[in-house]
Amino acid sequence: MKSYDELRKICERTSRISGRVVDDYLIHYAAGHRGLEKKMEQQFDRYRHVGRKMGKEVVNMLKSQYLAHKIFRQEGLLGRFLKHPALDRFTGEERDYLMQQHKLPWRFSFSVIVDQPAEDFFMMQDVFTGKQFLLFSPGVSNIMASGSPILWFNLIGFNGSCWQSYGPVVYYNSFEAGDIWFYATELNPDLEEPAEVMADVDLDPVPYMMLVSGANYPLTFHKEDQLLFLLAEHDLPALDTAGLKKVFKTGYDKGVYRISHKQWGEHPHFAEAYFDEHKHLLLFSAMTDRGFAALIKAFNTFGHDFPTEPYLRVNMTMVTTAGEILKRKIVLNEYLDLFQEESDPAKEKVLEDINAFIALVLPDINAGVEPDIEEAARKTGVDPETAHSVVESVLGSLDSVPGKMPELKKQNSAGKKQAASTKKQAVSKKLQPASKHLPMQTGEGIRLLTSDDKLLFGLHLYRMAGDIRRMAPWDYLYENEVFGVQMPGTDLVYYVSVMGNEGEFQALSFYKGHEGLIDFLEFGAEVERLSRQGLSGENMLRTSTMIGGPMTIPHLMLSFANREDLGKEDLTAIKKCGISFRGKGQWPMIEEIVPGYFPVYPGRETQVELFLVMQQALIVLEKARENDAYLQREGDPDETILIRIPTGKGPRFRWKDHYLVPDPGWGEVSYSVDISADTRDALSRFPEASQELQVDLFMLPAPVKEKGQKAFFPFVLMLVDKVNSMVTGMSMLTPQPDLQTMFESIPQRALDELIKSGHRPSKIEIRSDLLFELLEEILKKAGCRVVWVDRMTEMDEVIGSMVSNMS
Repeated sequence: MKSYDELRKICERTSRISGRVVDDYLIHYAAGHRGLEKKMEQQFDRYRHVGRKMGKEVVNMLKSQYLAHKIFRQEGLLGRFLKHPALDRFTGEERDYLMQQHKLPWRFSFSVIVDQPAEDFFMMQDVFTGKQFLLFSPGVSNIMASGSPILWFNLIGFNGSCWQSYGPVVYYNSFEAGDIWFYATELNPDLEEPAEVMADVDLDPVPYMMLVSGANYPLTFHKEDQLLFLLAEHDLPALDTAGLKKVFKTGYDKGVYRISHKQWGEHPHFAEAYFDEHKHLLLFSAMTDRGFAALIKAFNTFGHDFPTEPYLRVNMTMVTTAGEILKRKIVLNEYLDLFQEESDPAKEKVLEDINAFIALVLPDINAGVEPDIEEAARKTGVDPETAHSVVESVLGSLDSVPGKMPELKKQNSAGKKQAASTKKQAVSKKLQPASKHLPMQTGEGIRLLTSDDKLLFGLHLYRMAGDIRRMAPWDYLYENEVFGVQMPGTDLVYYVSVMGNEGEFQALSFYKGHEGLIDFLEFGAEVERLSRQGLSGENMLRTSTMIGGPMTIPHLMLSFANREDLGKEDLTAIKKCGISFRGKGQWPMIEEIVPGYFPVYPGRETQVELFLVMQQALIVLEKARENDAYLQREGDPDETILIRIPTGKGPRFRWKDHYLVPDPGWGEVSYSVDISADTRDALSRFPEASQELQVDLFMLPAPVKEKGQKAFFPFVLMLVDKVNSMVTGMSMLTPQPDLQTMFESIPQRALDELIKSGHRPSKIEIRSDLLFELLEEILKKAGCRVVWVDRMTEMDEVIGSMVSNMS
């Protein structure tokens, strides 16, 4: 077994590697992956009211932790990243580190300290799994030096010998395991057992991260009794309330009995029971452990056998924190309001006094100043002994005072009571979980349009376009908040994306099939990657369109333009349907984009598909406006997409919501490449020159129209000398008959251009995943060294100059 000195060296070495690999590269790389950064921002925006309280620095630390979790969690992004040539930059110990983390995924843990065997080493116990683990954390040591938190929340990874934390080390002064269980069921009422909590955290850690906002609240005591909420609920056919009057005081209102213990029903215990004679339900309630135990014991003397454990044991600070985070009042006992007139004012007053006391002393505590406890107690009427208990519970002692927020220690390395075993009753309808497959569709006997829709097709189509314009969904949806509509009788899904949230181009795109969705997501990720390179808006747009961009993605588009911008087909269709549009940017323009070809007005069959998609889009957009959790339900994986599914044979289909988890294999395309082995072998025999080439493929933004054929965009395969920026080779390609055929011709075209020089370059740089996949193996066999890079400045200058001249 390794000594703790040896373990420390391993941990410190892992921290240094993690700093280089995770902090300096992977976090930024992941942020640009398929719109992850924008999705993260949207999730944190739901809690911006909490973020303002915590401060920007804390929020940014939590965002980095969020991204790290997305990379290293079970089935996270790391597996996909390891296959990408961008990570070929990591070799030796850095590559070994990544492979090790891939085998042993990171996870979040709510845990307590059970032992400290050495400095900075802690034996932790997860409060929901019961498992113990050895954690190395100087951050925990620093926090323990100034206080004694009762619960910890960390993102942890294994280094081969022990666990280390990544990101902020979060601690709680008054949250216990039961509090976290309570909060989890408020977030997701469908949870049935405490053991399910960590799976819920793994799916969406952001709301759990927000608990740091209440981390410094103290436990509340009255003398030796901790003040909290304890509840237990039992089915009971009938209750002899008359017999109970020997020990209890009773009241009655609207079918509910309130039964207060004569001794323990007073401050601070407030031990009471409520019997609902209509629901045949008995609810026990108390505000101290001793009060709850005495209440149950007293009831059981009347021949009952109720368990002494509550189903809910939650601190007042958690109820307050959860209400602030979730922006709603949390009601624990629905019967309290029935007895407000008869309630003991002492109960309300003690809570008001304690809250007022905390409000007075907390600013001093947050500022690191010793509060004047006696003065605050005098002003608020709190018992001095209770006041000292409140302050001492958060400070540990008055020798040192923690800061305003928990001291979040970022480490570049990877409650005391168990949650009650009795589960909390679910209060919402069980939702159908997200699935990885769409329901089967039958294509027999399907009718798509009603007689009325057929007769007034154009009228209904453009009326829906006008409704979408007036609804202005770009005011409340982002481009990456995608939903889908499945075509009746087929597996085809159109994925709908709303553009214009930043106030520029307002439109709806309908990406065709899984291919269209994946191409759209990858294009968005590429644009975000380019934006982080510091390019100007003009250059970023130019560079992003060079790779083909939207013109290489199969989709339909509904945009809104000026009348003079519309084509003949649009104007004819609008005139024929009889609807009039007025004003700039109000005229609907409908386009179909076939990859590589100039946009055209769609044919009748495609118009019918668009008609059905727009019908459902209007429904989804309206629901999304009313409910911001409609498109992305809490508890579903982040990548889940809402799909509207038709049932029946039509034309009046019944539509239902289906939440789909996209298959990672959707983006995989297989190319059949045929090259001349003679050309490749000839290149391999050429002498190697001291020359570094950059190879790229881009689309010229100037369509070509040949007689009798559709207009298309030509593509250019270009070779540029990295040293002098001279073009050493160039080959024009056309997307005929389709893009895949064009792509499959690229390896031979590249060999043809390279062989013209009479030598082999010493290195070839490629930044396109597509080109790298097509060319790497072939060029290596030809004796060329091929390297993937994330930017090619010289190539951009050459392409930019060519495109500018054409413009």
